[in-house]
Amino acid sequence: MSQPLGLGQSFTFVGQAHGGLVPDEDCLLVLDTNVVSALHSVARRGIDLERPTDRRVAHLLYWLHERPSAAVFTVFGIAEGAGFHRGALESHALVGRAASSLAVIEHGRTQGEAWIASGKPLPAMNLPSAAIHPRNVTELVEELLPLTVLPCYLAALAAVVADRRGQRPIEAATSVFRRLVAEIDYVPLFGWVAAALLFLGETELRRDLRQTLFKLQRDDLRQSCLSAAWDLGYLQLLSLIRSPLLAGFFEGLMPVLVTEDRQLGPTAILAPCLSNSPAFELSADLFDPAWEEEAVDLMQACAEERLVGGRIPDWDACVTAAATMESEVGIEAAPLGTAEATLVVELGREELAAFIELLDYDSLGKIIETHDQLDPRIELTGLEVLAGLLADNARARGRLIEESLSILLAKPLWDSEPRSAVLIGVLNMVSAAVREDFQMVSAWAQTLILEGNEAWIWACLWWMGRKVLEDTAAVREVSLEELVWRLQMNFDLAGSADGR
Repeated sequence: MSQPLGLGQSFTFVGQAHGGLVPDEDCLLVLDTNVVSALHSVARRGIDLERPTDRRVAHLLYWLHERPSAAVFTVFGIAEGAGFHRGALESHALVGRAASSLAVIEHGRTQGEAWIASGKPLPAMNLPSAAIHPRNVTELVEELLPLTVLPCYLAALAAVVADRRGQRPIEAATSVFRRLVAEIDYVPLFGWVAAALLFLGETELRRDLRQTLFKLQRDDLRQSCLSAAWDLGYLQLLSLIRSPLLAGFFEGLMPVLVTEDRQLGPTAILAPCLSNSPAFELSADLFDPAWEEEAVDLMQACAEERLVGGRIPDWDACVTAAATMESEVGIEAAPLGTAEATLVVELGREELAAFIELLDYDSLGKIIETHDQLDPRIELTGLEVLAGLLADNARARGRLIEESLSILLAKPLWDSEPRSAVLIGVLNMVSAAVREDFQMVSAWAQTLILEGNEAWIWACLWWMGRKVLEDTAAVREVSLEELVWRLQMNFDLAGSADGR
């Protein structure tokens, strides 16, 4: 794969070794939310090398192609942009961001040159459900955020509290440390070091941290602190990946952050790591000469006391402490969480009758013309009916339901790529309905509807239902019309298996 013409730009690769060096092999790229969003965008519209961000995506794909041993970790970048700040990770955002970013990476590493040159949207790819399931992302986020982003949010809030009190620099830095110990019995290294340097660093460093990392000059303090928490949380994650706690999970790979935030590079190497380990060193040159001796003593004392100890904080303790500190600085309370309501599908006779009536339509055009008059509940009912039709087809054929589902992929409904992408999305919805995985059903449904594909969802459901019924009718040697009539009479899919 040759480097695309006009590249010239790349994302910032942040290593934590001396000088921010990035290893050439056996590394783990941790993609931040802006990079994941960029991958999500080019998947939908293609790569345009006139756009600076698209050139960075092209460079990333080129870089990965040249380094087959490099792995990629997208979970944090997916979660940050999926509603965490609003109190819940939205399933449709998790699935959409996961599917597009992973598909771009997978396709780009192997066929990136031709795809980049084409400028076309990413070809539809049917990724394994486990790779993009919102439950898997949420569970990992719930494990990692209490060790990274949440305590760094508390460090940022504690720094704001100290700043508002006008304390002497040593007292302010000490109060941040003591507050973390008192509230959650855990001190995140990067959150604490950055907060300490906000008060004790040399003049230019203090100004940079205040304006570009903590952003204390902005009116929305909550957003400023959350932004700083995610930035520091990514760096904290890099440290954790090198620790014995997670080294086995990440197979000893050297973590490297990939970001559009050029401030994170200098921030990352404020405390460079010692080899590929969680240990760091901090230069005395970073401190203001007026406080250097006291600052060094403070950092050493805190390191000896807590940075190698303390317990793993839990989510509830972090959220409770955050609410207390938010109130101290006048931030309006808002939830921090991952929970989202699970979709429940209840089959009503009216909706069943309406969907079965749709299956009796003999043309796609009629579906497209009338879809906006249909109750959305019929759509969800249709997924349940399709799951039943597939089970009935599997019985008639003497095979697994999954095998019956796979026949729907034998022939595309449309030739154009955007429509085939909708078909794959609906297939994923139906597959989830067969498994009674309604979180995944909801995620795919919302993703497709938000992208303006509702008419084509109806078309896919109609086409799939007809296709399964046609196959079942052929096996049972009855007409499709008779099967539809049986459904209308009985609402009993299993009964048709007895029917001749």
